[in-house]
Amino acid sequence: MKIETLSAVVGVLASVSIAGTAQAQTYVEGTVGLTTYPKLEWNSVDYEVDQGSAWGLAIGHHFTPTLSAELEFTHTSGEYTGYDNSVTSNAFMANGYYRFMPGSTFRPYVGGGLGLVTVGYENVAPYEREDQILGWQVIGGGEVAVNPSISLFGEYRFQSATGAEDGPTAWDYQSHIFSVGARYNF
Repeated sequence: MKIETLSAVVGVLASVSIAGTAQAQTYVEGTVGLTTYPKLEWNSVDYEVDQGSAWGLAIGHHFTPTLSAELEFTHTSGEYTGYDNSVTSNAFMANGYYRFMPGSTFRPYVGGGLGLVTVGYENVAPYEREDQILGWQVIGGGEVAVNPSISLFGEYRFQSATGAEDGPTAWDYQSHIFSVGARYNF
């Protein structure tokens, strides 16, 4: 997603939020970002992977000013360094969050999640491997309230899904995801 598109989406959400309520409970959010891979093991060999891209969507609920939970989808993709091979992941996670300083404009937060991760591997010769396995993640970030309905945020998440297998092949997947996003509370 281009910066111009993201700016347009944030602008539309901001204009719609003028009529938002002060008691926002449920939210939707979108993120875009970059991912790096500290460990991508393929048949017991560690490989270098170039920086990749990430994006995500979520729907959640604020149960209290400090506690919230959400269902989230995140997609990552990257290319192996020096090879025409790529790795992708599609993660469906259930996340929980704790927000600090709930009454302030800037609110740092921490969270974690569990879910199903589909990890895929592909190279030039039509060779593909894919597996769905249990994954987990830890999350940290900070959000700025633009108004009662709109928040902008930046966050870091470490995502891990180990033990993927397809045929005789096994691989481990881990990623660092750095993203920015917008949250609309309604």
